[in-house]
Amino acid sequence: AAPTHAAVEPVRDSTSALWSARLLPDLLGLPAGERARERFHLEVLERLAPELVDLPFEGDRPWPSRQSTVGRRARRARTLAGKALAEARRRSARASVPEAAATPAEPLDRALAELREAVAAQPGHAAWDVLDRARVEDLLAGPAASLDAMRRAYVWRLATVFGADWAGR
Repeated sequence: AAPTHAAVEPVRDSTSALWSARLLPDLLGLPAGERARERFHLEVLERLAPELVDLPFEGDRPWPSRQSTVGRRARRARTLAGKALAEARRRSARASVPEAAATPAEPLDRALAELREAVAAQPGHAAWDVLDRARVEDLLAGPAASLDAMRRAYVWRLATVFGADWAGR
């Protein structure tokens, strides 16, 4: 898991205190479905702090292993539909924004404009050896309002790579 975790480490902390040689057999010993439903983690919490087990997660979600199969599928379908709707809105916002917006809708719009200039001014930058130019240009093309949390993180990463001069703004 290390390579994928290292890739997202600046965005979110995805390491687990449960990763140890003694616990990994228990953590990974359950069938795939039980692992996906976080059964091991629920059992650990039931032993260590049973009073916390019934507290809902964000969005009033219960433990996945305490949901019915139909309930989990319905929740997953709603989540995917919500993501599809958000992506459609993001694309619609990008398509409806004129090329030269008069005033930035948010502070990141100005930073995006400066980053576009910094990226365009460095066609021979070493980063282009590992970056997909079309994806970078697409990422930087729209307004900040069209960027989700991950795309905003990518923008910040590009800013550090291309040395855009707007770190303190």
